[in-house]
Formats: sequence, structure tokens, C-alpha cells
Amino acid sequence: MDGKWKIGKVVGWLGIISLLLFCSFFYAFAYVFDLHTPKSIYLERENRKIASKLELLGQQAANEDLLLYDIQRRDNIVYRPIFGMDVISDEVRNAGIGGEDRYAGYEGFDHSDVMVETARNVDMLAKKVYIQSRSFDDVELLAKRADDMASCVPSLNPVAPKSRNSISSPFGYRMHPIKRMIIFHSGLDFRGEKGEPVYAAGSGVVESVLRGYYGYGEVVVINHGFGYKTRYAHLSSILVREGESVTKGDQIATMGRSGQSTGVHLHYEVIYRGRHMNPYNFINTKMSLEEYRSIVRPSKRG
Repeated sequence: MDGKWKIGKVVGWLGIISLLLFCSFFYAFAYVFDLHTPKSIYLERENRKIASKLELLGQQAANEDLLLYDIQRRDNIVYRPIFGMDVISDEVRNAGIGGEDRYAGYEGFDHSDVMVETARNVDMLAKKVYIQSRSFDDVELLAKRADDMASCVPSLNPVAPKSRNSISSPFGYRMHPIKRMIIFHSGLDFRGEKGEPVYAAGSGVVESVLRGYYGYGEVVVINHGFGYKTRYAHLSSILVREGESVTKGDQIATMGRSGQSTGVHLHYEVIYRGRHMNPYNFINTKMSLEEYRSIVRPSKRG
């Protein structure tokens, strides 16, 4: 019995050793010939699922970025210009996220490149959304001042709408009456008589009062806010001071022929965000003379 027990014990140990050898051989065989255990197969399947989800998330982020780009375009082209706001440059909107080691935690894994790219795209998208949200806050704030903007936009004719105050020289290229060459005319010239009232086309603050014998001669520039400015030139007398607030329809000067001029007239300009615009496009041409007279106010300094 004792011998049989020893034999059984040896057989048992041989069996254990054989099993270990088989397992070692199996794993070595699996490693060399790229075979997989059930657990590794399961983990690889889960890994592929995660990689697919990351790619899908990246595609969704890219789609959302396209939608956001369309909103950004309308913000820069439509919403902000309406209120005279500067556009937000692409450099600001697309500025990168700081920190060299920001995505270091994603390194060392399978599909690390996908993880890093997805994380970077999501961060950029979040930053763009934040900037756009702040922009809409600014636009909303100005939209609440729409009534103020309506009074500031230079829509009033700077001279009384009479036939004798007709436009003598339009906006655009023309033959200069003195230099006798084609030169861009940056405003409108209104024909009239010396001493006729000149009125503020919109509410604002007198930015500058210039007096000279050459060029535009006697000049008033009004800053209306919201990106708008107006210039009134070749004046006979100026009835406002720099820094003075004026309301649409206030008399600011009288018509004359100061500076480089061939006759009595008002040279009138509309400047929007630094660019000369055609003033005729802003003037309310349907306003009757009676309505016009109800709006304008003579100067107390006249």
C-alpha cells in the first residue's frame, strides 16, 4: 500500500508538471503564432468597441464644428455688423489650447492617437462654443439698445429736403471740379445757399471741429456710436463744440463754401467702421418736408 501511495503521489506530481508544461507551451505557442486566449479575445473585442466609439465621437465633434462654423459666419457677417461691432477674427476663434502635457495621460495605450485627437477636438469645440456664447451675450446687450441705435443711425437728411438742395455731386468716382481729373468722391454734395441750416443726421457726440482755409475748410465730425460717423464740410459757421452731445435733428452748422470749393454747398459723408459708405443709402427719402420740420431744431447759438 505504501508503494502504491508513493507511485500515486509521483503520478500526481507528474500530472501537475505536465499541466504546467502544457500551459507554458500553449502560451508560448500562442505568443509565437499570435494565438489568443478567451480573455484576450474578449479584451481585444472591447478595445475595438471603444476605438469605434472614439472614432464616432470624433466624427460627431467634427459635424458639430461645421454647424458652429456656420453660426460663426453669420455672427461675423450679419449679427455683429448690424450693431457696429468688430468681427471676431479666425485667429481668436481658432486659437489653440495651452499646455504641452495636456494630453500626456492618453499616451501609452492602444489607439492613443485617436484618444488624443478626440480629446483635442472636444477641447477646441468647447473653447469655440464659449467664445461664441460670449459674442451672443455682447450682441444681446446691444440689441436691447435698439431704440438708441435707431436714433443714432444717420438716416436724417442733413439739409431740408427742398428742390434747391438737390444733390449736385453723387457718391463715387467723378471728374473733380478743381483738379479736373477722375477722383473718388467719398460723400454727397448738397447744393444750397450760404447760411442755410445743417442738421445732425443722427444722435451722437461731436468728435472733432476743424477750421481751415484749404481742403474741406470748416468741418464737423459726429461719432454716432455703433460704428457710425458723419462728416459735414465746407461750412460757413459751426454751432457746436468738440465733446458736445447732439440729438438727431439738432442744427450743428450753416452751409458755406469754406476750403477748396467752387460754390456754396454741403459735402456730407457717412463712415461706417472706418469705410466710406454711400450716404444716400441711409437717408430717409420718403420723409415729407412737414415731418422733417417737426424733427429739426434750430441752434440757440445761431
